[in-house]
Amino acid sequence: MARAAAPLNWLPAHQAHVFYTAAHVDSTIELLSDVLHVYLAADPLQLESRFTPTTEEVVLNGIDPLPEAVPRLFADAFNQARNMLEHALYAEVEHRLDRELSENEAKAVEVPATKSPEAFSQWCRHPHRRSLGLFDLGSDLVSRLERIQPYHRNDSDNHPLRMLVEHTNYAKHREPTVAFTRVGRVDVGAVTSAPSAQTAEHQEVVHIGSVLASAPRGRRVEVAVWPQVMVQRPHTGVWRTLMHEVRDIEDWIRRIAMPIVVEGRTDLPTVPPHLDLRRGYASVEEAWNVAGVVAAAGRATRRMTAQALRRDIRDMLVDENGEDLRDAADVWLESLGDGEVIATFEPVGEAAQRGDSATVARLTDEWRVAIGLARREAADD
Repeated sequence: MARAAAPLNWLPAHQAHVFYTAAHVDSTIELLSDVLHVYLAADPLQLESRFTPTTEEVVLNGIDPLPEAVPRLFADAFNQARNMLEHALYAEVEHRLDRELSENEAKAVEVPATKSPEAFSQWCRHPHRRSLGLFDLGSDLVSRLERIQPYHRNDSDNHPLRMLVEHTNYAKHREPTVAFTRVGRVDVGAVTSAPSAQTAEHQEVVHIGSVLASAPRGRRVEVAVWPQVMVQRPHTGVWRTLMHEVRDIEDWIRRIAMPIVVEGRTDLPTVPPHLDLRRGYASVEEAWNVAGVVAAAGRATRRMTAQALRRDIRDMLVDENGEDLRDAADVWLESLGDGEVIATFEPVGEAAQRGDSATVARLTDEWRVAIGLARREAADD
């Protein structure tokens, strides 16, 4: 049976609160990304050159401490994300019963994260849940909760709900989270070297004093060393790029878990996450209509991409036109928004990939004009 198309704001009135909590989660992740942006932009890896009789080596001499706001904002974001699910379930139970819950009933209403169908069935049979009449096996609300259980994945330890629960329990009972900064990648010329070019989760940690790159003495070699902030999953000990962990779990909660708990379906317009909660709104509809659709992690990725492209464009202009133009290039690039920088570079990158040197020359000529230079043809004349 075909379903009718859902309105953009499909949340029932008793569930409107989850929209604002989703925005609060997003704003917390944005604060986290802001702290990381400043920290990483300052280049926390302390490098030094070391000479041997035949080579010059780049050595990791130290790493600046990670700001203490990072693990705490990480924990705050996940605590609020878990609250969003728990509050949605509680609101649904209270709405269906059309009454307030007793203290014992209220304590029994929680989103489970079980490892097996048997454990989920046992959860449903709790006396205070059974007394509510909403948690019988096969009921609508139980079917919704069952759909998001970790045991549906073979690797249930990596299920988003399991990871959310483990991170929040760890933050509640032990400490905010375990995070640290390490060398993520080393580029030597066009070659990626130590640590090995594997995914972040499988790289070995580079220790202080390690040689990151080396070259014969007297040879000029470009070396780029990239820091990476990692977080440890409490239940498996696996290390993951911190912003990737936040991104993936927040996205699953907002796009999958929360719609299932609230409506029992996922074919609904995605709840827009980016909303300024410092101002008031006359209605949920007004707030929904002005909310941005790109999540904080996506905005952070765009900002980091634009920052790297600013360096690339500036270096290309300086290499072609001389060091004297560095300041002019910086002024122009800083006047562009992140989206404009990406849009400026993308066609050049695409043309270079397909070997279209004429298009690359034409587009980079426009960069020359933007910083006050004449076009190449005019300069040649």
